[in-house]
Amino acid sequence: MSYWRRFWIRFRRDLASATSEQVIGLLLAVGILFYQIKYGVIHSGEVHASYWAIFWPYVFLVGVLFLWHLARTPYLLHLEDEKRAEGLELESLKLKKEIALQEDAKRNSVSSADWNELAMKFGEPSQFPLRVQYQSTKADVTWYLHDAKYKALCKLAGSMLLKSPNVRHSLPTSIVSEPNAVSRWLNYIKELNRSEYDGHGIEDLDDGTKLVHVLGYISDLGAVSANLCIECSAKEI
Repeated sequence: MSYWRRFWIRFRRDLASATSEQVIGLLLAVGILFYQIKYGVIHSGEVHASYWAIFWPYVFLVGVLFLWHLARTPYLLHLEDEKRAEGLELESLKLKKEIALQEDAKRNSVSSADWNELAMKFGEPSQFPLRVQYQSTKADVTWYLHDAKYKALCKLAGSMLLKSPNVRHSLPTSIVSEPNAVSRWLNYIKELNRSEYDGHGIEDLDDGTKLVHVLGYISDLGAVSANLCIECSAKEI
């Protein structure tokens, strides 16, 4: 829309809103004057003077309002343009932020190839299968993993669980909320029933209650983890 078209539209709107009450007052005054003349309240000789006494303040006021809005409209249009520019700038910044977040998510997300690579590391031949034991007491699970290589691989796998879009979507809340990446991966294996039950022990507490400790293990951490990585890879295809 051209500037002058916007100018006249805004000018007419503001002038109409400012003068509407004055016009209503003028019409009421004219109506009162008409009935005063009709019923003889005002004599015919006084009609001309009465018309001018009523009309000239309104004419003067409308003229002043006309000039005021004529001078004020460019300023209002300038404010509208500034507000529109600020809105566009905010939308632009918001869009840039969303794009940056999406790009950052893509850079930090885990793909099917990443899981395949980790599966190969877990599946590297070793002289003896690594057996990892755990003790579960109520909701707490303690893992006994001391091998430095597999501890590092489990830490990587546990971190990847939260950055792998489709895999994370299928994770139970208990796995997502686990703060330790190593325990997160091992608990994920246990959650999927890839561990073995190895009995339980009962502890007598001082208050007379009994505390049950469930014992278990993962028989071959490398092989189990490699297979699970391949399953995670399949979810990201």
